[in-house]
Order: sequence, then structure tokens, then C-alpha cells
Amino acid sequence: MLRYKLVAKLIEPRLPVKTLKAESITYDCDKQTLLVGKYFDPNDYGFMRHLSQAHEFIEGVQYSYTLWALLHEIGHYMTEEKYGTNKELRAWFKEYSRLMIRDKHCQDRFYDCREEWEATEWAIAWVKAHPKKAKLFSLILR
Repeated sequence: MLRYKLVAKLIEPRLPVKTLKAESITYDCDKQTLLVGKYFDPNDYGFMRHLSQAHEFIEGVQYSYTLWALLHEIGHYMTEEKYGTNKELRAWFKEYSRLMIRDKHCQDRFYDCREEWEATEWAIAWVKAHPKKAKLFSLILR
């Protein structure tokens, strides 16, 4: 978990990062903190399929799923100013997200939500701008 925290800080030094004992990497928008736990299932919610199909970034498979999960969550931090601090809206989105993830038929559509899409686009842009770092971090996070 410390390597996740280290890589996150190297990518975005201003982002507060806390470690978890749970198997999760998530961004807490209320606390503006990245929460990182140990490695988890690389096929969770079809993220990699969505990355290559919907975002048409087929080259993404050469990087570890954990790197993508970390970059995606950092992407929430980097794009959140677009959504303001409306707590009711954020609470609604969190509950909507939980419901979509629980329903296997909706999991692919989850990443089409505007906030999710933009976080992934930020992650893709970062990888394209920093391919050498992305490869190194991908190895560290495997």
C-alpha cells in the first residue's frame, strides 16, 4: 500500500493520500483525499473493457490495472472543480454510483457518467503525456 501512496504522490503531490486496510482505491470528494488499499481484482466493473472500447484507448492494456485505478481516482481530484461543492449533488451521485455498480447490466454504463468519463479521460491524457513514467509506475504497482 505504501507503493500506491508513493506513486500517487509522484503523480500529484498536492493530493492528500491515506492508506486503507480494505481492497480499494477511491477518491473521497468530501475530504478531498485519495484512499488506497491493497491490490484488487483487475476486472472489477469492466473498467479495462470500457477503457479500450468506449475510450478507444487500446494501448491501455499494456499498463497495470492498479495504475489505471489510481490514475482514474486522481482524475476525480483533478477534474472536480467542474462539479463544485454541492453536497446534495455529490451524495446523489454516490448513491447512484452504488446502485449502478451493484447491477451487472448497468456496470458498463457507470463509466459513461460524466464525472467517471472525465476522470478516465484525465488518466488517459496523463499516460499519453508521461509514457515512460506510466510504464515505470505500472511495474511498481503490479
